[in-house]
Amino acid sequence: MRCPVETLAAFDIDANEVEDVILTHLHYDHAGNFDRFLRARFHHQEREPAYATGRFMRYPRLSHSFEVEDICGIVRLNYARRVLFYVGDTELAPGLTIHAAGGHSAGLQFVRIRTHRGFVVLASDVSHFYENMASERPFTTALHIGEMLEGFDRLLALTSDESHIVLGHDPLVMELYPAPSAQLEGIAVRFDVPPSGAHPFAQITRFLVFTWRLSARLPVRMEDYSTDLRQTSQRQTWDLLFRYHKPGTAFDFRELAVTAGADVAFAVAILWCGPDSSSNPIDKDGFLFRLTVGLRKVDGDWRIAHEHHSVPASD
Repeated sequence: MRCPVETLAAFDIDANEVEDVILTHLHYDHAGNFDRFLRARFHHQEREPAYATGRFMRYPRLSHSFEVEDICGIVRLNYARRVLFYVGDTELAPGLTIHAAGGHSAGLQFVRIRTHRGFVVLASDVSHFYENMASERPFTTALHIGEMLEGFDRLLALTSDESHIVLGHDPLVMELYPAPSAQLEGIAVRFDVPPSGAHPFAQITRFLVFTWRLSARLPVRMEDYSTDLRQTSQRQTWDLLFRYHKPGTAFDFRELAVTAGADVAFAVAILWCGPDSSSNPIDKDGFLFRLTVGLRKVDGDWRIAHEHHSVPASD
């Protein structure tokens, strides 16, 4: 973990000189360090501090997302006339707007900014992971499920496509976008350039073949697809699976569910992976993993919008 204030120094930004800070919400992983910004004004939705100091905070399931000192800190800043409150969407500067979303927290907001490649949305916690949006499966920490689902729609409505949405917690973001410099590798990335490299879209044709063969229960040889799969975004989750990157690897469906509409499809499979059971029937090294695939039809062709692996399998 890195202190975000200290990271600013890598960009030659002095926190003491920062004049404006946008707070997407007041959860402990998105707020704090107020005293490190001596001159800044803080911008956020009026609903957020009302929620963080209101009646729902008597329930630990909701209050655990906040640090009491952070909430007290924003109150002190308000008394010092350094907080600007908003009710809904607002333009803060040309090409820079904030948009209320709710769902995850009462006063959650996200940021839309104009870049060289068009408008990019910094989603914060409107959707934690790309899988949440692709499957319309809300994140577990939520105040209002309906508003969270509507938040997914708002992100899409304010961008040209999913490649212009940057999520706040998905590790995939650090692989989709390049670092500004070698010194900032693994610390910061650029959003003014299109995603590339490790994104599943880069291997769409071969990965579609892989996924189709799984769904059709046809044989899959890992050695035929290893290059593409090793480059997918969830590389770390495949470490266990690639212990079996060798001839004789076998897949066996335990569960398979597919839901398809005219333009969107979603598949979830629980598969067993391990050595060929016919040659080693008592082998106990195999394991279950969960494969989730979201597809969207674009210009008449099915494309993978997101794929996710849970190793070992989990809900």
